[in-house]
Parts: sequence; structure tokens; C-alpha cells
Amino acid sequence: HALKASQSDAPPRTSSVQLVGSTSKDGRKSSGLTTLVDGLFMSGTQSKPVDVKVKLVSVRNKSALELLRVELDMMDRLNRDSPAHFVRPYALLSGASGEVSSADGEDCTDFVGLVMQRGGENLSEFLKRKKLPLLELLPYAKKLVEIVASAHDASGVVLMDFKAENVVRFIEKDDYVLKAIDFDLSKPFDADITQDATGTLAYISPEVARVMLARMNKAAAAVQTFATSAIDIFALGLTVLEMVCGKSFWELLGVRVRPTVDERALLEAAVALTDEAVKAQLETCLTGEILRPLKSWLLDALRVRPIDRWSAKRLLTGHSLFLDSQPTRRPSSQLTKQDLESGLSNLATKDD
Repeated sequence: HALKASQSDAPPRTSSVQLVGSTSKDGRKSSGLTTLVDGLFMSGTQSKPVDVKVKLVSVRNKSALELLRVELDMMDRLNRDSPAHFVRPYALLSGASGEVSSADGEDCTDFVGLVMQRGGENLSEFLKRKKLPLLELLPYAKKLVEIVASAHDASGVVLMDFKAENVVRFIEKDDYVLKAIDFDLSKPFDADITQDATGTLAYISPEVARVMLARMNKAAAAVQTFATSAIDIFALGLTVLEMVCGKSFWELLGVRVRPTVDERALLEAAVALTDEAVKAQLETCLTGEILRPLKSWLLDALRVRPIDRWSAKRLLTGHSLFLDSQPTRRPSSQLTKQDLESGLSNLATKDD
């Protein structure tokens, strides 16, 4: 049964269905569920198919159901306010099937499934495959900032797990677009995360690390912590730095991140981090005059105190890093006497 459809029109039919968080008992995709999902999209008259992903959970798994509810709520909110930057939800299914079991082995005789947009290529995998030079990476970095700015300014949502792995590259109208995915950890602004702060450790901010380390030590958090935009900004800075350097910031500090993360060492390093340490590390891994704007930008994104971090909107418009999006200007070395005289004349006409 289709319990909830997104506000936008659903595509007419599917070209493929991927079951996520579940497996079929015989190791193949559930043909029954595939048919069910196909049926949701058969009423349209367009011929272009769409790939969808179905995230299934057993109704007996209460914690997984709650995460699915949160993800749907956040996807609805983000797509309502800024659909260009986020993967679309299509429908929420509820039904019975003996053909699939959940990832933890529970029989999905009764299941709930979130049907969402699928396709494109994971940005992290794309960047590993292409190995783009810096000048070609910057437009991708800018689009990541736009995603975060949209979540914060348009929707009032803190993504809480922002990273390249949670961004997908789609081709639309002969151009590429980036869309964020996976919102089960997302929070509205100012939600209390003192008891349930989480996220991918390699992209953790110092304030979240402090809460997680206190929980690991079974100690009370020193300060009540709330979901703020600064959490995503730190993750954004770490993501862009990794895109350029090819390594996690914590790996550059000597903390093991891959193949398995040293949780305690990383959390302790994040809690002990200082602005001076960040600056020193950036000076080490980003050398050369051409990288000076990037270093300046990263310093403002990776400030240790949340209140000192720049907002996504300010990072987008307040730095020379993304001046390519501004009207083209000649370098100062090419300014003529006429340019200078014109500029001085314009200044003289201003009130103050």
C-alpha cells in the first residue's frame, strides 16, 4: 500500500529497483517487491524510466523504524524548501513479503520501505576514479557549500553526517548536479544532541567529539550540546580538504582512519584540537601561492570554536576562493591609467 507520496509528481515507471538494508532469502532481489514498486509508477504517460532505491526495515525493529521516520521527515522538509540539492522521496510502502529479510537477519514478513530517487555516482567514488586537478575540484567544492547553505538557510536542517560519500553526482540536461543523501541522522536547528550525538568519525567536529568521548567514558557531558550549522561546516571543511589532499585530516595528524578508525584516538585528537594546530597542518599539506585562497577558506571553515566558524553562505560569497562565479575582472597588473582615474572618480562621488 502506498501510504504517503511526495508532493512532486512521481516518475511513471522504474528501470531498476535496489533494495537497501535488506537481502532476499535466496540472494536475489525480491521480484514481488520490484513489481510492487513498479506499480507505483505505471500511471504516468511519460516513457523515461527512473531508478529507485527502497530502504526496507522490519516493523519489529523499532529503532530502525524511528530512523526511517526521521529520514522521511528530513527528506520531505529539504525537498519542499530546496529540491535541487537533495535526493527525492517518492513513497512510503507498507506490506508483507516472505521473500526478503532485513540486514540484521529479521524476517521482513511485515515491512516498511522508503522509496527514493537512485542513480548517478557516489561523489567519493567519482573523485577517486577521476583524480581531478585543483581547478576542476573547486566547482565541486562550491556545489557542496551550496548544498550545506541550502539545508541551513532554506530548511533549518543540520545534516549531521555530511561527507562526500553522502553526495551523489547526477547528470541532468547535459550537466552534472550534486545531491545529498542519507538523512536519518539529520536534526532540526537547536535539537538537543547531548545524549545522541553521532556521525561519521572522520568528519566529526570538536564539539560533537567532546560529547561522544564523554559517552565513551561513561561520564556526563560537560556542556549541553545542540545541533547547530557549525557541525556541518566543520564536516564540509574536512570534506573539501580530503578532496584536495586525498587523505583525511585526522590521517594527516597521524590518527588511523582507514581501513578501521581508531575511535578513541580520533575523538581525543578532535577534543584537543586548536586553531594553531589546524593552521600548522594546512601549511604542511597545502604549499604554494596558488593554494593560499584555499588555505584561508579552510581556516574559516575549520575554526575550533563553533561560534567562530563562518556560515555556509559567508563561505560561499565572502572568500576569493569562489571568485570564478563573480563577473570576470582583469588582474590588477593589467589596470590602465583610465581604469584608475575612473575608480578614483567613482570614489569621489560617494557620500562617505
